[in-house]
Amino acid sequence: MKALLGVCVIGFIVIAVFTLSKKDQDITDLDQGDNEEVQVEKVAAPEPKAEETQEVASKEPEQPKVADAPPPPPAKAKDPAAWVKEYKTTNFSAKQGDRFIIDKKGQPLSRVPSSLKVEVKPADDWQEKLMAQLNQEATFSEKGDTKITKGDKKFLMVDGDTGIPAEMAHIKFTAPDGAKGSFSAYVNSGTGEILMAFNGLRNGQAFVPPTE
Repeated sequence: MKALLGVCVIGFIVIAVFTLSKKDQDITDLDQGDNEEVQVEKVAAPEPKAEETQEVASKEPEQPKVADAPPPPPAKAKDPAAWVKEYKTTNFSAKQGDRFIIDKKGQPLSRVPSSLKVEVKPADDWQEKLMAQLNQEATFSEKGDTKITKGDKKFLMVDGDTGIPAEMAHIKFTAPDGAKGSFSAYVNSGTGEILMAFNGLRNGQAFVPPTE
């Protein structure tokens, strides 16, 4: 009887030890599971990629825009009166009779053309004819203050083989708007027509005089 009771006690102790060992193992497994979940959560947090970091670091700041250069100023229109401002009535040399020989642009010739023909006869009233033509021009006013001064030289203006007797005249006038003007001209001695006008001034500024 005592032997049977001892066996029972030993069996009870063995069962109790086994039960406690099982509980300790379950607690250990549970702790490991929790640690794995924590590790999984820590691993799940993404870190910035090295390539993205390099890309942000290598991105240069934008340079400020440079304003476009302004367009060049428009070219000045050629002054049509420029050549007459530089014209000088000097250095005449070749003569036929009492007239100096010039070309149709007023430039002196060094000799008289051998085949030169003069078909126009000078007229004594060329100034009156010139005045009548000037009064028809819109450039001049109707005040009647236009003044013609005869030059001290006489000319033959050569065009090809033809020579035209020409007088030099200096004209002063008042324009319809009140501007004061003046110019010089070679005038056909027979008809009073202006052959070439030059040295035009209007209120002190160069202008192209009328040539008819």
